[in-house]
Formats: sequence, C-alpha cells, structure tokens
Amino acid sequence: ECFAAFGVIIQPAEKRFPVFCQQPREIGHRPDRTRWITEIKEFFFLFSENRQIIIADPTFVIIENTAIRYAQELLKVKLSEPKFKFPINIIEGELTKPTLLVLDNPNNPTGNLIVTKTEIESLLRNENVIILIDEAYFEFSNITFISLIKKFNNIAIVRTLSKSFGLAGAGIGYLLAGTDIRKKFEG
Repeated sequence: ECFAAFGVIIQPAEKRFPVFCQQPREIGHRPDRTRWITEIKEFFFLFSENRQIIIADPTFVIIENTAIRYAQELLKVKLSEPKFKFPINIIEGELTKPTLLVLDNPNNPTGNLIVTKTEIESLLRNENVIILIDEAYFEFSNITFISLIKKFNNIAIVRTLSKSFGLAGAGIGYLLAGTDIRKKFEG
C-alpha cells in the first residue's frame, strides 16, 4: 500500500501501511526553510527530468519558484474566475508527453478547492502524468485524494503539520505515495 514520511519518524496508528522513513537529500535546502518545503523541492528534483511541468496560476510561491528552477518546459495555467477552479479541460490536450502536474488543493493563496477527486482521477488514467498534490490545508478543508493512491501509482500527496497543528517552527512534513514513487526516494 502506501505511506512515506520524511524528516521525522512517524509511527502509523495501525500497522496496515508500511513505513518508509529517511532524511531527505537536502536539494536546495536552506536552514530557514521547513522539511515540508524540502520534500516539495525534492519531488520536483526526482520527477521533473524530461517532463513538462504544469502548475496553477496563482499557486504557493515555493511550488512556482521550484517549478521555474527545474522545468525544461513550464505551463502555468490560470485559475478560472470567479471561483478560481483549475481548468482541467484546457490541459488535457497537453498530456500527450511526460508531465509533472503539481497542484495545491486548497489553493494558496485563494483558499479555494481548485480540483475535484473525479477530475484528478481522470488525469491519473493517463500514464504520461505524475501528479503531486500539496494538501497543506487538508485539516481545514477535509478534502483529500489519499484514496487514489491505492488505485494509481502516479500520484503523491505532500502535507505539513505547520498549519493546523501549530508546528510551523518544527518544520515537520510528510509525503504519501504508492510503491513506484516511494522507490524513487529510496534510490
């Protein structure tokens, strides 16, 4: 099944998920940044090579800056107003080549849920796509795509304990992913 944690050892409440823990290779890490941000950067480092990168516009500044740094080809997709949703129909034609799609849901800075589970599931059926969902505000929205990890090998979710747990200074973050993605972090 799935579960990967970085920066801190997290013991699962139930033993149904195998635990994979390691210190991240500190790609672009600076001491003033949290581990959660380091995991986002490392994901880009591991999965952006020979892939176009697609992000929402606007998005979390670390996602945008890291995408700019690692992208050979970057597509910033404007959120559709007035509800600031990610226009899935616009990017479907772009997914004919290897793609890394990185979305924050809920979106930062708008605070809106920008994609639905059905929309993400339809994109995951395309084997050219790897999707990283930043669920930093999951505890506020209660919307997650974690159930999709069991069905698809091309999705990962990054979360932080900085927001709702008040642990911003601790910089604890974790990545939830299937076996194929987890193996890239082991290498």
